[in-house]
Amino acid sequence: MDDGRLPPELRAEFIEWARIKRRRFVTHSDKYPSPWHPTAITNPVTRTVFTEVGAWEWIAELLEAGIDVWATKMDKPPGIIGWYFTAPSAYPPGEIYVKFHRCGNQLRGRSFHYSEPAK
Repeated sequence: MDDGRLPPELRAEFIEWARIKRRRFVTHSDKYPSPWHPTAITNPVTRTVFTEVGAWEWIAELLEAGIDVWATKMDKPPGIIGWYFTAPSAYPPGEIYVKFHRCGNQLRGRSFHYSEPAK
């Protein structure tokens, strides 16, 4: 993570975990705010809305394809390192923003939504 990018060994782990139901989860709480809304997002490949499972598979596919994934320090809870990327949406010029973090031997989904327009 010297340059802020997802290291290859974590990438391989995250690809695997994104595809295994017991290795991925999303919860909403004050401690772990999670604007995770894949069913409100159109999949740019299929042009239908994502399902929960489809969102995780899409994440795995993008990780496999080598999408740039960047580290970020999470505000809630402080001290946790999250990982995020943006990908083109089905309806340009928008992008889809995805963020997750490692939680033991699982991935916790934190964000899956359209990016906010730059101000």
